[in-house]
Parts: sequence; C-alpha cells; structure tokens
Amino acid sequence: MSRLKRLWKAFERFIQLLTRSFEVAIEWPQNCRYWRFPRILKFINEFSLKRYDFHGCMLGTKDHEGIPIKKPWTVATTVDEIGLELSQYQCDESHDHVQGRGKPLKETESYSYLFTDSVHKAFDRAAQSARTFACALIALSDSPDFAVMLDASSASISLPPHVEGAMQAGVSLPEGRPGSEHANWRQDANFQVEQIAPEFRLTIYERILQWEKRLATIRGSCVACIFPDGYEGANKIGSGQVPIGDVIDALITKDSNGMQETYCDLVNVVKDIPAALFGAVECPPEGEADLIIVGDSSFALVANHGSPTLCSRLSFGELLQTKDYAINQIRTVYPGLKWGKGLSAINHQIWELIEKVERENRLQNRATLPILVVVGWAGNDVHGDFGYQGCTWIHQANLTKFDADRKVAADYVDKQYKKVQRSLEGLVEIHNDPRVLSVQVIGNGDHTGYSLPPSYNREMGKHVNWLAERGIQCVNSTMLAQGGKYDNYHLHDHQFNRTLVYRFLRGAITFHLKYVEVMSKQEDLRYYVQKFISSEKDRVAAVHLFPTMVQFRLALLGTQEVMQAVAPEKKTATPAQVFDEADEEILMWVHAGILEANEEATREGRPQPTAFTNEEMSSIVPVDQRQ
Repeated sequence: MSRLKRLWKAFERFIQLLTRSFEVAIEWPQNCRYWRFPRILKFINEFSLKRYDFHGCMLGTKDHEGIPIKKPWTVATTVDEIGLELSQYQCDESHDHVQGRGKPLKETESYSYLFTDSVHKAFDRAAQSARTFACALIALSDSPDFAVMLDASSASISLPPHVEGAMQAGVSLPEGRPGSEHANWRQDANFQVEQIAPEFRLTIYERILQWEKRLATIRGSCVACIFPDGYEGANKIGSGQVPIGDVIDALITKDSNGMQETYCDLVNVVKDIPAALFGAVECPPEGEADLIIVGDSSFALVANHGSPTLCSRLSFGELLQTKDYAINQIRTVYPGLKWGKGLSAINHQIWELIEKVERENRLQNRATLPILVVVGWAGNDVHGDFGYQGCTWIHQANLTKFDADRKVAADYVDKQYKKVQRSLEGLVEIHNDPRVLSVQVIGNGDHTGYSLPPSYNREMGKHVNWLAERGIQCVNSTMLAQGGKYDNYHLHDHQFNRTLVYRFLRGAITFHLKYVEVMSKQEDLRYYVQKFISSEKDRVAAVHLFPTMVQFRLALLGTQEVMQAVAPEKKTATPAQVFDEADEEILMWVHAGILEANEEATREGRPQPTAFTNEEMSSIVPVDQRQ
C-alpha cells in the first residue's frame, strides 16, 4: 500500500511538470480497492477518464495447464480507442474457466501478446484519427433566442483562426484532445464564449446551470437504479463530466445479457450534442404527476412467509404512499398488486386506477395532473408454469390422459403467446391514452439472479424491445435481485430490502421523469445541432472533444456580464472546486435516498404489510407447512 502511495505521488508530480496535453490509461482488476482511493477518484474525475471493463480469458489469460482464467479487468483512460478495443473482449461463455487464485492468478500480472497487440493497435488508430476541433458560438441577429452556429460555409467544424491559418500554411498541428494547441482547456471554452454577444451571456449561463443540474440528476438516478453501492456507481461512470449519452448507454440502455435496448431515443438525442449547445435551448420545466404503480409478485415485500396465519405482503406502491418515502414531482401514489398474475391482469387494474384518479380529482376539486404509469412485470405469463415458455404441466402424463386434455396442452403455448401479445398491445393503448404522461416497465432482471435459464432474458428482451419501439421504455430490475429473498424470486420485508427498493424506485422513476422532460425538447436540440454541425461524425466527435458543460460555465463566469449578476462565492471558486462539486452532487443524490430509506424503514408508523388472500397464499407458504 505504501508503495502505491509513493508511486502515485510521483506520478502526480510528473503530471504537474507537463506543459502540454497528455493521454493516460490505468489498468487494474475490476474489484481492486485502488479504484476507490480518494486521490485516484479525484484524478479520474479531474481528467475525465472513462472506464471500460473486459475479461482476461478472451485475451489469452490462462493458468499453467492452458485453462482460461476469467480475470475481470478495468481500464480507465482518456483514449477512447483503447477502451473500445479492450471492452470488446467480453467472455462469451464458450469455454470453461479455472478459478483465478494463488500462483496462476499472480502469473496473469504479465500481459498476453494479444493484450499488448490490442493496445498497440488502439494507440495506432488514436494517432491516425486524432483531430482538433473548436466551436464558434454567435447570437443570431434575426432571432431573440440564443443560437449556436458554426461557419455555415464549411462542411465540417469551423476551426479557430490561428489553427486554420496554420493548416493552410502547411504547419503540422499537434494531435490529441482539445487543448493541445492551446495553453490549457480554458482557452477552448473562452474562444466559444468570446463569440457570444454580451447581451446573451447571462441568459446562456443561467440555462447552462439549469441543464447542468438536470443532467446531474439523470446521472445520479442512473447510478441509483443500477448499483447498490453509490460510490461504485459513481466510479464506474468515471466522472460527472463524461458525456451524458455515454452514461445512459452504458448503464440503462442495455441489460447485462445484451437482450434489450431501451431509452435509445434519449441516447440518440443527447449523444451528439456538445455541452455548449444546451445553452441554446431552454431547460424544460419540472412538472408534477400522479403515479400509478402496479406489478406482479416481483413488486412486493413479504413478511413471515413461513406462517400461514402471519404471512403478509407490502406492495412497492404502498411503500411509496407515505410522505417519508416520497419521490420528487410525484403528487399522489396509487398502488396496485396482482400477485402471481400476468400483464393482462396488471393492465386491467391500471385502467381501474386511472378512473380512480379522475374520480378523486373531481371529489377533492383538485387540478388534473398527467399520470405516470409504472409497471412491474417479471413475466409470469411468459416463463414458468403459467407462461408459454418453460411450462412443465403440459408434458405431465397425469394431466393429459384424455383427448380433451391433450388438445388443451397442445394449444396452450400458442394461445398463451397470443394472450401476452394482446396484453402488450393493451399496454401501448394505455401509453397512448391522453390522460397518461408515459408508461415505464420495470423487469427483465438478469436470469442468474432468479435461477432461471438464459432463454428467459431472450424472450423478455424481445417483448421489451417491441415496447421500446412503441415508446414504452424499460429499466432492468437486476438490482432488485440482490435483495434478500426467501426463495428464488420473492423479497423479504425487512430494513435492507426496503432501503434497496426505495432507492431503486426513486432512481428509476426520477430517471424516467427526466427522460420525458428532455424528450420534450428533442426537436429544439436536434434543430440546433443539425443546423450548426451538419456532419453526424463531427457531432459525435465534438461531444467528446469540446469543453464540458462545467468548463463552458466557468468561461461564461469569467465575463463581466455574468460576474455582475452571480453571488460572490461563485466568483472565487477554482476549476477544481467546481468539478468536485459537480461530481459530489451525483453522490449526494444517490446517498440521500439511502439515508431517507434507512430512517423510514425503522420509524414508528412506517408502512405496514397487508394480509394475503387465500388465492395468493398458496404461492407463499412452503409446501411442507400448508394446511
């Protein structure tokens, strides 16, 4: 440990001596505690390193007998080409592994030839494709709104005058990230700000502040519904300055099995918008909504499952009904639970609750708010004895003795599949109802967390993707599988699980609300970015190469127009303090939910479970204890 500290201090001193931009890559095992050291986290955040995971077995890591070792590696780097090259080496489960420990694991500290060749190829691509970008921002004279514009006569990105002149003179420009042709990154951001008419600078600054906070909430909510440990999650996304499209794509869009793709429309909107361009568009308002949350047995906490007389359950919606478990922007929660049922029964209860919301609005003479519908769907009607996949009863001889029974068994799979498809269409109908703001599905958790075969995720992924194509997005429920279960599927009702569930739901629902808000501005955002950066390739490159939102805000803060309007303490903040503050906001958002849930789970008067019905009881009580 002391050796690492000495080495890291020497490395930091070396970095301080550099007078031009640099690239860096750090490689350690995924679970190495070095990743959690404050000084290393600060370095990763300060220099915007991005993290990529990969497996050693796909890079030729083997023991002395030639058996692959599935060593989980992580590289944090400023060179995207290295991360993308190594991250493609994910174990395909086509081979057996030997457990990595002792001498065989020690030997993996020496890189394989495939490993080093991959890094060298990535370096070569990075050197050949490196380009220097800059952005010019101006105010349109024929519009009262701020606009961001590139040189309209250029098919590509407009370069600063001294860079353009050097290129015409045949001078070789230094390769690398923005800042390599300047003394430091602030000159890039300052160049952008100088192009903005003075009368627009304060407006842009205020918009950037609002967008920055909105995007920080999106980052925090992504972490909250994917990682049980907030610090691990914040470390995983690398920094609060990583482009928001990369964060969503890495954490939310795909499940761990690569079977589903959701929220792709959001990624497509934000993936190619440079930070400064957000200042061209007003940040959408944060409105309130009523919440209908209905699910199957995966959306409940069960107490005393072993006792037929004391057994009770608490639905996730009932958990959120109390004031102390509140979620911002949600006025009233309307819970529902369809234990052991499929999507058809869930849809039916949603329609009933929509009518209930309208009825209560009339009786209480309160304003009508849009309704956010959250559906917890584990796929009881897809996989298992009541699904069209994995049902075993149709093959049991004692249930297929007669022709009529055999016909029922033969037709069951096809009928059940069609029933699920009709239910999915019914969910789309709910989504399109004018009273409904949006529908979010939570489910398709990793099959290993529930002792299910991979075919479960393949089939659920198809349905999730079908819904996503029609505007209904899904958050993967894998994190809930890490709670304490009394069997392979159902959660105990205790403090840890209440904390886990509340934090997950707070993250998933908040993320979806922010998704709806950002998508309400998609036309404006796309208009500006397509108008001012015509090439899609240049737009994507600009997101990673232009100054970040914090850098752009600091450059605006240095102008006289903004300085006169902001609080004194904001004027004296150093860049390092501002970056730390931006990253801490993500962790604070995540851990605030944990603290609230811990207090709520133990307070007097907390939500109490309700008794099961006789119909539900049969699936709760262990077989040897049933009456």
